[in-house]
Amino acid sequence: MGYIPEDAKWWIARLIVEIRVKGERQNVVHINTVLVRADSPKEAYEKTLKLGRDENVSFNNPLGQKVTMRFRGISQLDVIYDDLEHGAELTFSQSTGMSEKQIRQRIKRKA
Repeated sequence: MGYIPEDAKWWIARLIVEIRVKGERQNVVHINTVLVRADSPKEAYEKTLKLGRDENVSFNNPLGQKVTMRFRGISQLDVIYDDLEHGAELTFSQSTGMSEKQIRQRIKRKA
């Protein structure tokens, strides 16, 4: 993590949650993006871990199969630099040397 403003209050985190259904061979993995309110990087990390652990649940689905959701870890935890308002940048990614074709492939159509 790079520069963190002293007045940072908001963080964005990605939680990895694995879902297994008893009797099914394949799992399902969710990457949940959540907003975290914290006054320091340490507090943000601790609160993110708690949010993840809160995902650890088991229940029976409508077919009576046991479903187990298990928090596997944090894949991202970044400070949000902008105030939370319309147009605020929440996160970004960076690529170098992308061709025109690669750029166009990343653009999604309305449909």
